[in-house]
Amino acid sequence: MTVMLRGNEIFAACRVLFGPDIQLSHEFLTYLQASGARSAYRQRAKEVHPDLVAGANEQVRKEHSRLFRQLAEAFDLVTGFLESRAVTPHCSPAAAKSAPQSQQPPHRESHKRADRTGYFRGGVPARPMQIGLYLYYRGAISYRELIEALLWQRKQRPSIGNIACS
Repeated sequence: MTVMLRGNEIFAACRVLFGPDIQLSHEFLTYLQASGARSAYRQRAKEVHPDLVAGANEQVRKEHSRLFRQLAEAFDLVTGFLESRAVTPHCSPAAAKSAPQSQQPPHRESHKRADRTGYFRGGVPARPMQIGLYLYYRGAISYRELIEALLWQRKQRPSIGNIACS
């Protein structure tokens, strides 16, 4: 029941963030990106920000303040959902929200996962990388071997002066 309630909270937050006309579904949550959430937040903030009605009566200012707080909470909930989905990409949107999260972001953990020999112990980061870095994260080569290979490769290149002369 908590998973369903969490999913309903995310849907409600998306209604606040994207407006009542949006067709919400699990597919929408699957394809939702952080950039889209930020864009929707900025657009809605331009509509409901309390500074827009600074000269209006108190009731209107309070209503805009309430709407802006509600928008900020919805944005926080949606971005939290998107971050947890990035940690567990193979789960459904409802299961991704209920999955336990690590205390530190993955990029901070990765520095602690190299053992004394310099070999990385852990998962491969989900980002594009060059082959040497990929081999390091797979544990095939140590960090020292990676640096030595890069230095060797750089020494093999002709200098810009030699290229210009030829």
